[in-house]
Amino acid sequence: MTTFKNITISMFLMIGIVFSNSLELTNLDTTTGTVDVHMQNSDAVGGFQFGLSGVTITGASGGSAQAAGFTVSASGTTVLGFSFTGATIPAGDAVMVTVTFDNADNVAETCISNAVMSDAVGQALDFTTGCIGLIEGGGCMDETACNYDSDAIVDDGSCDYAEENFDCAGNCLVDEDCTGECGGDAVTDECGVCDGSGASVECWDGAFVCDQSDCSEEVVDVELWISDVTSDNVEVSVNINEEMGGFQFQLSSTCDNNVWAGASGGAAEAAGFSLSIGATGITLGFSFTGATIAAGTTGVLVNVGADFDCDEAAFDIIAATISDPSGAAMTYSLGDPFDYEAGPACPDGLSEACDGECYVAGEGPVEDDCGDCLYSYCYDMVAHIPDYTTTQADCEAAGNMWVNPGDPGDPTFNGAMDCNGVC
Repeated sequence: MTTFKNITISMFLMIGIVFSNSLELTNLDTTTGTVDVHMQNSDAVGGFQFGLSGVTITGASGGSAQAAGFTVSASGTTVLGFSFTGATIPAGDAVMVTVTFDNADNVAETCISNAVMSDAVGQALDFTTGCIGLIEGGGCMDETACNYDSDAIVDDGSCDYAEENFDCAGNCLVDEDCTGECGGDAVTDECGVCDGSGASVECWDGAFVCDQSDCSEEVVDVELWISDVTSDNVEVSVNINEEMGGFQFQLSSTCDNNVWAGASGGAAEAAGFSLSIGATGITLGFSFTGATIAAGTTGVLVNVGADFDCDEAAFDIIAATISDPSGAAMTYSLGDPFDYEAGPACPDGLSEACDGECYVAGEGPVEDDCGDCLYSYCYDMVAHIPDYTTTQADCEAAGNMWVNPGDPGDPTFNGAMDCNGVC
């Protein structure tokens, strides 16, 4: 008698707990064509039905089924066992029944198939089932398989192959993509994003870039902005890239008592434009003779009179309509609001410095390129620190050096600027 080692399938749940109910094929005798169906059960069994794949069943008897008084019958494909008296096979670990079979097709393996197990009241029980090899010397005979058996004389269909792009040890044999997938096709796009969609931000000119900051600066026909505000005037400046035939824009102010008071000067008046402004800040400029303002013109477009008494206010261009010589609309941009802050009323001979105070010309603080307001100071030659409290006369009398902002070697001037000239 030749006995083959049983091959058990699905012995563990996904979470690693052993099934308590199982059917396995054991004690194979190929000479007599018998095999035991071994049952491990934690629940009492009231009936069973199963088949064996690839072979013809010729009989079934014995085991715990017979001991329990079960009626057991066999057809070519099915073994059926039950009790007319309601008897059950108690929980245990033993041979349930011995099956005889005919392997006419010389299959290499048979498995318990279509198993139906029930308890005493006919409720289904969950069982795992197993297989067993039927041919001695069976194994994988494909040399390309991971489990190739050089001693096998019959290919039993058990060959196991490596996953695509991997060897049998699980090592990746090809390049990994940017996600780390072996043989994957994900790539880093032009924006530096792995498996990204590429440039998807649309710019003003229809170009697609990775980030809005990558868009080129929008080129418009006319750039319009408020360049200066004094206590009685709003200066509106312009860069004209295409010939301009007329304009209308509306000014606004956060100073509630502001009154607009006429429009004049600038490139508009120089071109012979008729200028007017309404009570709501709408400023109009055009020519009755067809005069235009040439492309390339830059500087003050018009001065708009204003009468207000606020110490602080914001002035803005909130809307505009600009046309070319034929009356067609031109593209334009409007600058940021201009923040007005009233300075001190300096007496004659004095001027306002960057700190908002009045000084004799050349004596006040100086604003550097980074916008810092800097004062003259005494450089202490011993302590090597600036002294802003002493006078120039006392500084020099003490043998120290008086430094004015911007003097050669003054470390405080543009002190906020880096080596690249950026503040």
